[in-house]
Amino acid sequence: MTLAPAIQNFDEQLFYFINTTLGNNFFDVVLIPIRDKNFWLPMYIIIAGIIIWKCKWKSVAFILLLILNFAATDQVSSALIKPAAKRVRPCNDEAVKDAVILRIENCGVGKSFPSTHATNTFAFAMMLSLLFRKKNKMDTARFHVLGI
Repeated sequence: MTLAPAIQNFDEQLFYFINTTLGNNFFDVVLIPIRDKNFWLPMYIIIAGIIIWKCKWKSVAFILLLILNFAATDQVSSALIKPAAKRVRPCNDEAVKDAVILRIENCGVGKSFPSTHATNTFAFAMMLSLLFRKKNKMDTARFHVLGI
């Protein structure tokens, strides 16, 4: 099962437009380190520390739920949706490969839809917002923004 031809064409055209027209030196420098999983590790440690500090004994259950949530979304994204969508990474797609401006050295070999990083981050933010929704409405809004 591949994307319908009209969706496939739109996807390729949109990628080409973003990749060749909207790129700029500032984002090329800023976004490359942000995509590294180790960049976010301090934030996750701080959030875990806040959960432990605020929730005391409940923190073990909350952190366990976050870990299970991460594992579930990671597997759903990479083991179910990506194989079903079969969307090749643009840098490996013969149709657009030559037109792609690579901003990183290693493109990767797996499928590219959906972004597992995006699904994990969104699920993490949603889980935090659901766990702490009654505590503070501003925190809930912050977690929703974090997920986007």
